[in-house]
Amino acid sequence: MTAWRVPLLWYAVALLLPVAVSLLRTGVELIAGAPRAVGLMQVSPLSAIVFVLVAGEEIGWRGYALPLLLTRFGPWTASVIVGVMWALWHFPLFFLSAMPQYGTPFVSYVPYLIGLSITLTWLWQRTRGSVVIATVFHGAVNTFGVVTIGTDAILRGWGNAVAYGISAAIIGVVFRSRNG
Repeated sequence: MTAWRVPLLWYAVALLLPVAVSLLRTGVELIAGAPRAVGLMQVSPLSAIVFVLVAGEEIGWRGYALPLLLTRFGPWTASVIVGVMWALWHFPLFFLSAMPQYGTPFVSYVPYLIGLSITLTWLWQRTRGSVVIATVFHGAVNTFGVVTIGTDAILRGWGNAVAYGISAAIIGVVFRSRNG
């Protein structure tokens, strides 16, 4: 949590990339037949609290688990392992009607969190292990973005999986070509 002195560019990426991916998800949902009404996610006092509370998750996932896994595995494998563990961590929320995961197919949630984990690993590596940047990104994913109003949880779940899968693939292509 102490690596907060990173170039401002990374704070901008952490705040704006989730908005860009949510636009992609919205496009996927519209192509799949979602209602045409599009709007911004509602920001409330509760979402502001959640934005801050994800720090606890990120201390565990990017502050502890990821560095430990990177001693044994490459970033892709470590990201997949964290993504699967992260999905299992959230599994009980699929049974609580007040939670955003309720009604979402767990089978779509796993690839969504793997794609999200790959994206977060990339951010974490580019910021020399900044859990702060990972927390800002994770908070932004939960708080900011564009949504198709009235989309059901099933379509939203698959839209997230496709959009973050595409995000992870782009990161892979860009950085594979840069690294030879």
